[in-house]
Amino acid sequence: MEDAIKEAARRTYATQRKWEEKAQKKEAAKNQRRDADADSKGSSTAKRDRATKTLISSHERRKLRNAEEMTAEEAAAAAVRVVDSNGDQIVLGRALFKVIEFLQGREGHSEASLEEIQLAVKIDLHTATNTPLLKALRDNPKIEVQERAGMDIRLRYLPPYGIRNAASLAHVLQRALLDGIATADGGPSVFGIPRTLLKQTYANVESDVDAMLKDGRCQEMVRGDNKEKVLFATFPGKPASADIKKLWDAQRVPRGDELIAALVARKVRSAEDVELRRKRKAAAMRRAEELRNAPKQRRSVGPRKLTNTHLQRPFQGS
Repeated sequence: MEDAIKEAARRTYATQRKWEEKAQKKEAAKNQRRDADADSKGSSTAKRDRATKTLISSHERRKLRNAEEMTAEEAAAAAVRVVDSNGDQIVLGRALFKVIEFLQGREGHSEASLEEIQLAVKIDLHTATNTPLLKALRDNPKIEVQERAGMDIRLRYLPPYGIRNAASLAHVLQRALLDGIATADGGPSVFGIPRTLLKQTYANVESDVDAMLKDGRCQEMVRGDNKEKVLFATFPGKPASADIKKLWDAQRVPRGDELIAALVARKVRSAEDVELRRKRKAAAMRRAEELRNAPKQRRSVGPRKLTNTHLQRPFQGS
C-alpha cells in the first residue's frame, strides 16, 4: 500500500515538473523574442521598458481617457494656472469656480469689486499672472461685467433668466408660455422654465415656487421623456369644470388591433404601413427567438498548472 502511494506521488510530481519546464521554456522563448525586437530598434532602454508593466489606477485611466477626448482649446485651458495670495498655483477652472461661487452667494447677487474678490477667494485679479482668469470671467455667461468710465471693474453673478428674487421670478413666469402663445403685453415669451434650473438663482426660490403654484399664479408640467418638471404661466382661459374633466376621463381609448383599425379608418395610417410594421415586428421576434435558442459555445479548458503546495518537493521515503 505504501509503495502504491509513493508511486502515485512520484507520478504527480513528475507531471508537475513537466508542466513547469514547459512553462519555463515558453517564457524563455517569449523573452528571447522580446529581446530580439528591442535589439532591432537599437535601444537597450526599449528592452527594459517592454519588460516593465506599469500599473495604472482606475482614476488615472479615467483622467487619461478624458484628456484624450479634450479639444485643443480645452487642453490649453486645463494647463493654465492661477497664482493665489499665498503663492500657490491653482488650475484655472478651479479658480473660476471659486469666484463664481463667491459672487453667487452674495446677497441679492450684488456687484463686487476686484478687491472684494481678492479678500474672499485670495486671488488678485490685478496681476498679469492672473489675466487669463479675468478674461475667463468676462467670457463666462454667468458673470455680468460692470465697467464705467473712471471706475474699477465690478463683477456680478448673472442667474438664469435674470431671476434674483420673488418679484423677478413672478415677472419671468408670466412670460413662460407654450410655444406660439403671445404674452398679454405683446412682449417676448420663453418656452417654459425647468424647475431644476431655478436652483442656480437665489436661496428661497423653491418655497416661492410652491407658493405661486398653490395660489395658481403658475402651472407645473412633467415632461414625458425625462420626467423633468417645467414651469409655465397660468394658461389663458377658464379651467375646465369637474363635469368636463369627468367626460374626458370617461373616454375610452382603443387598444391593440382595435386601435390599428381605428387609425386606418380615420386615414391616420394606411393598411400598407400597418402590414409593413407587422412584418418587421414578426421578423424581429423571430431573430430574438433564434438567438435565445442558439446553442452556446463552450470554452475549451486547457491544461492547468498544478498548485498543490504539499507536492512542490519530491516525496521523501524509502
